[in-house]
Amino acid sequence: MDARTLFLLQNSIRSTLPLKKKLHSKVSLYELFSSHRFQPLSFVLPRDRAEFEKRKHEHEVWLLKEDRVDRGKGIHIFRSGDPVPDCPSFHSGERVLAQRYVTAPLLLEGKKFHLRSVVLVSARRGVWVYDVVYVYRCGVVYDASDLGNRAAHLSNLHIARHALDVQHTEEAGDVSGDGKCSAG
Repeated sequence: MDARTLFLLQNSIRSTLPLKKKLHSKVSLYELFSSHRFQPLSFVLPRDRAEFEKRKHEHEVWLLKEDRVDRGKGIHIFRSGDPVPDCPSFHSGERVLAQRYVTAPLLLEGKKFHLRSVVLVSARRGVWVYDVVYVYRCGVVYDASDLGNRAAHLSNLHIARHALDVQHTEEAGDVSGDGKCSAG
């Protein structure tokens, strides 16, 4: 392991930033960056429920993201004409993020994807971006008409790996890749 990687790991593990809890919460992360306008139209439920109900017909497809849930759990995709899915967070009083779904995404080899990079911000050393970027691809080819196929719509590593495992058992051939690749 080189010195830069070791420095990054040591400093990220010791992080005591007050923002640490906000970075794990989908709702708090949205609120932290909501003034920057690079996010899709979003509403925090139940707080913005009335405004969401008024505007939900402006877009065809929506995502509900339960707060503080990982591995692709707690994400519901639904059409604007359908009732809002009943998710466990509504019953426990937790906040849920409703976001307009991007129905014409960029595709990589026909699959949705997202990028992840590690960034270290230090008052003494400035900003440092780790030179490895990860590309997380969906487990199957994107099909806008099939909202029930989570592996085509959510580029979460856990969901992609599960889809590849299913493909491997259903097909006689080998599965190439694991949903994640380095691009750096």
